[in-house]
Amino acid sequence: MTFESGIPKRRRTSDDHHDDDVVLRVVPEETKVTRRNKSNNKRKRIRDDRDTSNTSKGGVIHGPNPPPPISEELAQVIRSMTTADHPNVKLVIQRKLFQTDTLSRQNRLQMPRNQISSDDFLNEDEKKKLYQNEGIQVRFIQPNLEEENGLVFKRWKYKNVNCAGYVFNKNWHKGVVQKNGLECGQLVQVWFFRDKDGNPCFAMVNLG
Repeated sequence: MTFESGIPKRRRTSDDHHDDDVVLRVVPEETKVTRRNKSNNKRKRIRDDRDTSNTSKGGVIHGPNPPPPISEELAQVIRSMTTADHPNVKLVIQRKLFQTDTLSRQNRLQMPRNQISSDDFLNEDEKKKLYQNEGIQVRFIQPNLEEENGLVFKRWKYKNVNCAGYVFNKNWHKGVVQKNGLECGQLVQVWFFRDKDGNPCFAMVNLG
């Protein structure tokens, strides 16, 4: 299922949010403190692995489902960039930011392929470039509604995990994370649309 938006005029909110707990088996010979520390570390690793392997429903990994539509302020920005041939925006993913998404040394936003709604927003030429390990320069609307043109959209293969996906990199940390005060744990959406020339564009919404 792909969530599409005819660029609504207002945002609906929802407090629906649930995280499944992971049950861990602890070795009985270890001390209570050691068990607690190892359990917490293992719990974190399992959660991270789970977040790169789960299949999404309509791109929604965390937060309200159905997802809130874009705001009227963002809709106005998108209208100024599009034509009647490209009136809709599509939700690509809705999930929490992980620490790796906000670190300067990583300098990328990850979007695992099996967490996004669908990659049908890309045309065949764009898919071909990505599978040839080429990057695509994209227009990117930040949460502060300013445009960032220094991002590159690329296909990404995860090490030691049988999973591929997409990333925004190059100027991600300096151009987006710092300017918008993005932090680990914040819930964000990434939407896709095309500009007047048919070029790929993305918009990020910070739901907090």
